[in-house]
Amino acid sequence: MRWTIALSGRGNWPMFSGFPVRVIGDGFAIQGAPALDQSGVSRFEQRIEETITLIPLRAGQFSFDQIEVVFFDPITGRYDTARSAKLDFEVAPGKLSQGIGSDFDYMSRPSDEAPALIAGEFVAAGPMENRIDLGTRVLFLSALVLIWLTLAAARAWYVDPWRQARSAQSRLRRILVDLSALSHSSGDTEQVLRQLLRQWQRETGRRWRVEKAEPIADDFSSAGEWSQLWREADCYLFGPDAQWSDDWAKRACAALTRLGRPPRFEFAAIFERQHWLPRMRWLPLIMLVAIVPSSWTSAVAATAVENWSERVRQQPLDVHARSNLAIVLAADGRTQEAAVQAGIAWIHEPRLESTRDLWIRLRADAGLAPPAAGGVMDPVGFSGQLATLLPGSWWQRLSLAFELLFVVSSMGVLVLSYTRVSFGGLQVGLAAVALGLVGALGSHSMVERYGLALEAGAVITNVITPLRELPVDTLAEFEPEQIQAGVLGLAQHHFLGWTLLELDDGRSGWVRDESLNAVWARR
Repeated sequence: MRWTIALSGRGNWPMFSGFPVRVIGDGFAIQGAPALDQSGVSRFEQRIEETITLIPLRAGQFSFDQIEVVFFDPITGRYDTARSAKLDFEVAPGKLSQGIGSDFDYMSRPSDEAPALIAGEFVAAGPMENRIDLGTRVLFLSALVLIWLTLAAARAWYVDPWRQARSAQSRLRRILVDLSALSHSSGDTEQVLRQLLRQWQRETGRRWRVEKAEPIADDFSSAGEWSQLWREADCYLFGPDAQWSDDWAKRACAALTRLGRPPRFEFAAIFERQHWLPRMRWLPLIMLVAIVPSSWTSAVAATAVENWSERVRQQPLDVHARSNLAIVLAADGRTQEAAVQAGIAWIHEPRLESTRDLWIRLRADAGLAPPAAGGVMDPVGFSGQLATLLPGSWWQRLSLAFELLFVVSSMGVLVLSYTRVSFGGLQVGLAAVALGLVGALGSHSMVERYGLALEAGAVITNVITPLRELPVDTLAEFEPEQIQAGVLGLAQHHFLGWTLLELDDGRSGWVRDESLNAVWARR
């Protein structure tokens, strides 16, 4: 049914802020947002209509009070009040509404047969309270970048063409100091002298970066003194007459001094392209991504409600107990509360056919808030149906597992790319990286489909209730914010029977505890 009020005529329309909030009571649920239709010939001659769509929740006699609007009449020059007529009407019993159901077969309405109680216990997995937040993901990514930078720096230093020359420079100085001390000592032995000369030749070849296993004197033809020193060392080591010149060490020290120190290591070389993924230069940098569920009489039903409510309080994750509570609440005429309990059971375990059918039936009967108005997720489309293949709490755990796989495999690929492992090993690592990335993004999107329902402090409103600024009982008609039954929110604080509720659209306010049902915790 639709309830439309209209206001038209000449007046101070720029000061008109809108119609007051209409109080409809707990016999109806508002579907969607109010529809506004405004037209006029000038700023002070207007007509505006506001229509709200209502879903009757039960049959009976109802009345809507008058709507009053205070306006300024420019003809009389004073303020006046316009009042709508009081509406008295009757809602006759009829067939159950199917207007809220989904257009997809998955959420099609089941048969009208009354559901039977479910035997046994089925405990669902709770949501992850210690999930990887944005700060932790940034920490993981920073660690990955730090390891990558360290490996790139190590490789840049290792492949530096002057690295061995710098080491040879230091060793040559020590060798020449030993040769100088040996040549002035009366206890010098020929064996030690020959050993030091061989070391000098080996380090000299490295200092000059001669790419030979055994350099010769002609390799130093560009530097005459080094070529001469090499020939004299060869003559002593391999000549028939092993004559040693006492000033050889002094001349070698002078030649080393004139040669100077080799270039130092350039830190800018770390950021050269060949040092990043050296064995996979053809790959794009895909690693830098944001890291990334029969009928009873009233007396019998009341007793059953108490029994199953106690079962749910003792084990709030028992899907069967919560479904049975929804069944007995529906039998007791408390349709909205029953639908909320069925919705919570469906959030816990969407794969069970009994849970799904009960949620579809009671949601349509109670007229709960649709997902667009902050209600429980409706598995519409391929992604919605995919999200219900697993409970939301399982998608959370899969998301964490895939994120860890992505981080660990990325680190492994980085390390392997700087080693001599076969390319087949790198392919396995890259496959693990791709699997972790795709799995993390996919499972995270499934978690997002569940919205606030996967938060540890998630609650659902079980009746139409006002959202108050202060935890004080006031008349509902004086509160501008009204929340439909079935709206998801987060319980922020508790105070003497009140809960500070935060909604997904950013609104917040105080709600009575008895108007809320916790999705996961005991209440």
